[in-house]
Amino acid sequence: MSLKGKIAIVTGCSKGIGLTTTIALLNKGVKVAGWSRTPPDLKHKEFTHFQTDVSNHESVQESFQRTILKYGQADILVNNAGLGYASEFEELETAKWLEMFDVNVHGMYYCSKVVVPGMKQKGYGHIVNIGSIAGTTAVKYMVGYAATNHAVTGLSLSFFMELREF
Repeated sequence: MSLKGKIAIVTGCSKGIGLTTTIALLNKGVKVAGWSRTPPDLKHKEFTHFQTDVSNHESVQESFQRTILKYGQADILVNNAGLGYASEFEELETAKWLEMFDVNVHGMYYCSKVVVPGMKQKGYGHIVNIGSIAGTTAVKYMVGYAATNHAVTGLSLSFFMELREF
């Protein structure tokens, strides 16, 4: 399958896996809408950064509308945005627990929810969910991160079962 001319959304595009994925897609001729809170140090004629907080449903909807206006419906969604905090369980602040679920799980849900109808209408699309080995294997001092990645694994498998026919 040729990727040239396809349209992708990459969340968490400012560094690490998200930035590397963005560059790889651009090198294949993909137009990329990068969604992250912080803009990457990247200039490319086929790349546009949209400041997005994936943990906020309204922010995701706004970036989606801006992406549609700029590029059209997405062919590819790379759900990469995520974070984790190391801590003994009883020392983990509730705010950090909630933040991990808001970004890692709710963000994936919000982003997928906005692109799926367009992908169904087009009759194709690809959603790539980036998770961690913590999604299948418990990690000491990473209870919140492991819990969110277990949720990411469950979401991903359920998405696959429900959406593969499209």
